[in-house]
Amino acid sequence: MFLRILLLLSVFSFPGLPSPLMASTNEDPVERIPEMADVESWVIAENGSDRLSWFPISERLGLGITDFRRGDIADIWLKEPVRVPEWSDEFSLDIHSTGGWPTGFQLRLLVKDCQGHVYDYDLHSNLLPKRTHYFANNQRPRAVRVYAPGFKRPVMRRAGATLDAVDPSVRDLPEPPLSVVGIRFEGLNYKEPAAGENAKPLVFSLGNFKFTRLLWREADFYYSLADTEYFGADDPVPSLSLGELKQPHYGEQFVISWDVRDEYAGQPFLVGGEEILVDRDDPDYRNTFLRKIEIPVFAEGSYWIRVKKKWNREPARLTSRIDEFEFRLDILAGEEPADREEVAPEVQVPYSFLRMAPNRESFVGEENDSVLWETAFWLPDDADRHEYQWKLTIRHDSSGELVDEFEGDLESVPQRQMVPVSLGKMKAGTYQMKMDVFEDGELMDRETRLFGVKEAESPWSEIPASIPSYEEILEGDSIIYLMPHGYGSIRDPEERWRLLKNFLDRASEITSTVEFIVRWRDIEPMEGVYDWSELDRFLDYAETKGVTVLIWPSIMGAEPEWLPAIYEKPRNEDGEIYNPIPYTFHGGRINHYYSDEVKAATLNLYRTLAERYRGSPAVHGYFVLTEHPYDMPTSGWYIGGSEETLGQFRDHLRREFQTLEAVNSRWATDYASWEAIIVPPEEATGRQRLDWLAFLRRGVGSHLIDCVETIREVDDHRIIQVYTGGQTPETMDALSDMGCMLADGGSQNPETFGGAAMQMADYGLQRRAEEVSVGNWSEHFPTQLDATLYTMLLGGGGNANIKMFYPVRLDYEQLLSAPHSLDRFLQFIPIWKELRYTKTMPREVYVLNDLNAGMLEIERLNYHGELWPDMVLMEAGINAPWGDIDRACRGKMMILPGITVYEEKTIDKIVQYVEDGGTVFLYADSGRSSPDLPEEDWILLRRFGLSVPVTETGVGGYVDVIPVAGDVFDEEAGTWRFRTAWPHDSKEGEEVFAFFDEKVDASAITRFPFGEGQVIVAWASSIVPAVIEEEYPFMRDIARWVGVDLLARSDSPSLWTNLLSQENSDDYYGLVYHPAYLMRGKKAVDGTVFWRLPQGEYQVAEMISEQILGVFSADTLWNEGLSTALGPREVAIYRMKKTESLK
Repeated sequence: MFLRILLLLSVFSFPGLPSPLMASTNEDPVERIPEMADVESWVIAENGSDRLSWFPISERLGLGITDFRRGDIADIWLKEPVRVPEWSDEFSLDIHSTGGWPTGFQLRLLVKDCQGHVYDYDLHSNLLPKRTHYFANNQRPRAVRVYAPGFKRPVMRRAGATLDAVDPSVRDLPEPPLSVVGIRFEGLNYKEPAAGENAKPLVFSLGNFKFTRLLWREADFYYSLADTEYFGADDPVPSLSLGELKQPHYGEQFVISWDVRDEYAGQPFLVGGEEILVDRDDPDYRNTFLRKIEIPVFAEGSYWIRVKKKWNREPARLTSRIDEFEFRLDILAGEEPADREEVAPEVQVPYSFLRMAPNRESFVGEENDSVLWETAFWLPDDADRHEYQWKLTIRHDSSGELVDEFEGDLESVPQRQMVPVSLGKMKAGTYQMKMDVFEDGELMDRETRLFGVKEAESPWSEIPASIPSYEEILEGDSIIYLMPHGYGSIRDPEERWRLLKNFLDRASEITSTVEFIVRWRDIEPMEGVYDWSELDRFLDYAETKGVTVLIWPSIMGAEPEWLPAIYEKPRNEDGEIYNPIPYTFHGGRINHYYSDEVKAATLNLYRTLAERYRGSPAVHGYFVLTEHPYDMPTSGWYIGGSEETLGQFRDHLRREFQTLEAVNSRWATDYASWEAIIVPPEEATGRQRLDWLAFLRRGVGSHLIDCVETIREVDDHRIIQVYTGGQTPETMDALSDMGCMLADGGSQNPETFGGAAMQMADYGLQRRAEEVSVGNWSEHFPTQLDATLYTMLLGGGGNANIKMFYPVRLDYEQLLSAPHSLDRFLQFIPIWKELRYTKTMPREVYVLNDLNAGMLEIERLNYHGELWPDMVLMEAGINAPWGDIDRACRGKMMILPGITVYEEKTIDKIVQYVEDGGTVFLYADSGRSSPDLPEEDWILLRRFGLSVPVTETGVGGYVDVIPVAGDVFDEEAGTWRFRTAWPHDSKEGEEVFAFFDEKVDASAITRFPFGEGQVIVAWASSIVPAVIEEEYPFMRDIARWVGVDLLARSDSPSLWTNLLSQENSDDYYGLVYHPAYLMRGKKAVDGTVFWRLPQGEYQVAEMISEQILGVFSADTLWNEGLSTALGPREVAIYRMKKTESLK
């Protein structure tokens, strides 16, 4: 009765509670399937008969599983299939266990389509490792809700797959109507019993089966609690289960106290409590942990819930154990936020005998303030029969190190009493304040709170003269980084430090620069309160070892708890806020790019970090990382749907176009107000869609620049590295001007990363690479490091910088061998350093990399250039950087990739480039359309005065191309292939370089003069790289005919070349790579590579094998070449040193 009265008082005392109709106003459908929780509806399949058994659990499907090893499969089948309703787009259930024999498995839903094919649908949860891996002992005794994303987003046998056909020969997606027919369990891991030991079954249960169609865009009430997504139509009151409070096997009677705050460092506005009895003799004992504790909060906003669980013993108010928890509740759709009154200081929290600092407005103070710490105590009615004591323990939050202790006696009276403790002036930092109260020496209650002290402002320190400037670094030797990895989950600070100290000891023997990650949540655990202890310790010891540190403040996915849930929302209609993508915060992606509040907090962190370490002699520089900032189609994630983002877009339009009439005219729309502008609908014009996509992309770039400028305001001396993702021509120019270099997350595929490596170097930006397979330099293939070097050096020696993640829990000897391959990393350090002062040959060919065109072509932000056009050039010995239109106009020849749509201003510049004497090589449908000329077709061909294709769709499939012997091709030239041919009528003045075979019977490549230049058209939509089938690399002949000076070549399209010259010397380096990306079964190649060097004699050595091949004349190197045999993805590096320099 006591609890009920308190809760009623809370309802009438605090705003933000639901109206009586809230649960019934949401019409999102939910169809529960009780028959699936009935064991009589199921049968165990033959493949599970010796591993699965039924286990009786009331109203749930109870199972026991044993001897279930990795790769084992066991199915249960419904006796009667359950039809999937046509309206439903999701199926979910929950799985629950109180733990047992260590076993891990995946669950999959078995679904049959109308053709009789059976599919297994992944069952996901953000709580599970890799979203699908269930380990009962890690989750116990919490129930985990899993859902099948394949109903909403069916993807099969490619990246982002959500389902697969049980029969491998079935390649089509399921065809409705669908029926659920069973559940599949697939083993992940299993603890083998010791000799003489019998493994017991792991008991678990499935329940809460349902079909739903719950849409966050339409929900009246939508929220996340304890990292699980909920809808009011299904879960009308936010609730925590007893299972989320852990410890299933300890005690039989306990009480729960809880409070809710709407400010992380504030006082609660709502409190409650409950008494729980556990009957271990009840056959349904396990279901006790599914019982709900309601937290009646319904207004939009972020909330922090503290829960205390006391295990009672006799007398009932004493306790044998106290557990304290903190949960987060984010309500994204609900009632309008309202002002709330804090729980008055004199109010007792149900079932709690104390309340710390109830008079404080905030649990954050200032460094120079004296702290008076007050605690309110409420003693029981028979207090006069006992003696009571209190004890306040203060520890550093991160290290657990004891700061101080205070203790005293309480008056034995059954009334509220306040106990003040003067703590004086506390040093800046975050403290764990723990107050215990004892009855007759026995623990009765406890409360723990975080208390933060902000650091007082201090003047900036001078930057030490020993720290090299960014100019010196960019002009100096290769930077070799090691970064400690694998200690993040260790909570014991001394064990963490032991591993980090060992790392620095070892790293100092290898390099003088290391990288160190500091996570935002660790260094700013309370807003404006910083914990620099581990970073200070790391820097201090690094200095003693002669090592300087690149500090990497990790932001995305490492946000602190006090940050409100200002999530980016997907712009696509079927997108989900809580999505299995990287770098999420409680399952959602924080809106770093378009929320002013989040951006201000982020920039403040960068500023504070730079201010603190400006004077440190151990700080080498800073790393700004915004990885995966754009769309992730394989996860169904497309950014841009939040109100903050749309608000920024509207503001941008006001600044850019001033009036709504101008916007409507540009887009052919009729918006009545700025507020009516939303994510472009499906029928939007190309101009509207492009303006929107370009805005989103600029937002990411602007954020990068803001971060760098914030650091530069404090530190204009040190190097700043910036992640390569999110770059635009504008940001690359700005970063180059601010003395930055780039860093990427893996460049092991020259086929995909080569164009970007050359492009960024062309902007004057240097880069460093790392292994994409963290800590493993040969995980993907043995020569992963070699291929990375080839990619990076396509941009010249400025990119000769490398990093390795160093797994600190492994012995040095373990790291030397595969897959870590530290031995190869060490072997390559001298090679990186020697190649540092090399430069590329002059660029004469550019690939037009128009970001706006690419985004509009693929209708998403993450356009990263085209794979095949780059391969076609590199196999011909043409290393052509990507470039925007202004840079692409610098070369003798511009290559237009397979992009069909360009803005009119870009088309104008392409045409002007040719008129001024340039050569454009384009596909037939390059620039076919423009968002600015929606009524026109074949725009670029017509602008050049060329004929347009005679068919509307082109001739699909692969078509052989046969060269015409003449000025371009000689008699020995072989054939190659195009894909999707576009036959056209010849035009007077056209010169034919090649024909299609009889399948098309038309010219395949033509040349047409235009102004002072010429247009070369490949009458197809794409060119098949010759390397795939060892065909003829025809672009070499065309480039040579155009006048491109080719200084390296090979006799095989499978030997790619890159010639570098050593600065201030007559020495050269020839790099060779055997491409095999996405080419299964690629065989070794034995061919010859040719290098055109100035006249003289050269001593040639292969640097990886350290073999001296002999002395060759320049004529021999060009006319006879060097025999080169490489396996797939292997690299050779030839040092060609002029013999005169050896004397």
